[in-house]
Amino acid sequence: MTLRSKGVSLLTAIAAVLLLQVAAPARAQELRQLALTDQHITTFIAAQPDFAPLVVKLSEAAERPDDSLKGELDTVAKKHGFANFDEYMDVNDNIAFVMGGLNEKSMEFTEPVERLKKDLEEIRADKDIPEEDRKLALEDLELEIKSAAPLQFRENIEVVKRHFADLLKLLPDDGGEELEAEGAAPAAKDKPAEQPVAKP
Repeated sequence: MTLRSKGVSLLTAIAAVLLLQVAAPARAQELRQLALTDQHITTFIAAQPDFAPLVVKLSEAAERPDDSLKGELDTVAKKHGFANFDEYMDVNDNIAFVMGGLNEKSMEFTEPVERLKKDLEEIRADKDIPEEDRKLALEDLELEIKSAAPLQFRENIEVVKRHFADLLKLLPDDGGEELEAEGAAPAAKDKPAEQPVAKP
């Protein structure tokens, strides 16, 4: 079982990840892959309590956070050693990318495109899905497969594994459930490049 989705966005998976999930539409950009370090992850985890109070504000702001809220987000990010909130989000997205591909039991990593292809076959074989819904889901997945990018920094897998238990603690009580990647359509369960963990 992976940390992908079962109706819950991976970005909403972690409390601060909740913030990140709401902020993601405002960022509307491709994942900027970077080489994660242990410090990236420990500071990311340490920042979660300070981001938590901003979750509601960010949610209410939807895609248009005002300058005041942007300033608060940058202030919290800088307090924890990030250059700004965008850098924090980049770290979040890269953590989510890896976690979205890790099998919680075997800890083996599967590339996004491979997971998407598996989802495609499962939906094709599921006779309980209404035909119209199946068609839309397959179209969405085919688009996702075409745009899925591979993991650039393979070393990120080991870095995330070292902190896996602590990252799981940031997830809701059903942390063992699969989490949906950010921006993915309900039927298209995977989009690891846009997933992490907690997005304020």
